[in-house]
Amino acid sequence: MYNLLDRLKNRRAFTYGFGLVHKIGFKTIKLIRFQSSCKRRTDIFSLVNFTGLCVNTTISCSMLFLFICWMFYFFLHSLLAADAVKHWFQAVFNLHGRHYRLAYNLLNLFTLSAICYLHQIISSTLFFKTNGISVAAGLLIVLCGSAIMLAAAKAYDLPVFFGFKQETKMPLQINGLHQFVRHPLYAGTLLGCIGICILFPYWKNVIVLLFMFAYILIGIELEERKLVAAFGDEYKHYQKKVKRLIPGLL
Repeated sequence: MYNLLDRLKNRRAFTYGFGLVHKIGFKTIKLIRFQSSCKRRTDIFSLVNFTGLCVNTTISCSMLFLFICWMFYFFLHSLLAADAVKHWFQAVFNLHGRHYRLAYNLLNLFTLSAICYLHQIISSTLFFKTNGISVAAGLLIVLCGSAIMLAAAKAYDLPVFFGFKQETKMPLQINGLHQFVRHPLYAGTLLGCIGICILFPYWKNVIVLLFMFAYILIGIELEERKLVAAFGDEYKHYQKKVKRLIPGLL
């Protein structure tokens, strides 16, 4: 009797062990085949879990290069806006006031145009299929974002902003859209980009939107340090009353 029970236990253990080895071997072969197919597509890496299910978000060399270009643009945009860099250019190249701002805007226009062209020609997969409702919603969001940007731009002296006139100290802007958010121009830009991601739902657009959101948050932090230094307690009081980008939330 005991020998029969031992044989059954051993047989069950053998069957279970053989099944486990077979399962692991099958998953390993499936993983190797998937990795081989990724190499044939010249992908640099893919997210794969041990169950054999793969996440369909492979990043090609061209996509990686695109993201590096966008990060470089955001970094360069913030670096050239720093006071220390402005003073260095003033000392070395004698670029003062509006001349520096004009050169800064021209460089931004050139680099942004080049990266947008690169962004357009690099292919990417969709993260959802569009339909009439998504197209209408995306278009509406783009129009709302554009309207906010245009309304926010009215609060600035645009010839001074672009470097066509000498910069003068402006009073603190707390009227118009600035009474709802501290940075309506950034808010309108993000809203418009969200609409573009809905209209053209490619993964590359979503990832760049996330980069842009992080960049804007960092840029706001750096910009507001200058505003606190310029306006003191008046701006600190304004910060406590009004949110940065979304009324009542953020």
